[in-house]
Amino acid sequence: EKEMRRLRGNNVMVLRTDRKALYVYSDSQWMNILDARRHRLHSD
Repeated sequence: EKEMRRLRGNNVMVLRTDRKALYVYSDSQWMNILDARRHRLHSD
């Protein structure tokens, strides 16, 4: 969390292998790309 907070800038990507999560910082918020993709697949 602390490291992620320090990284705030444009289009920062953080890959967390412990959670199998890929975070992208854009528009002042962190998005979990892998979670978003998983939800999209299930919604179809």
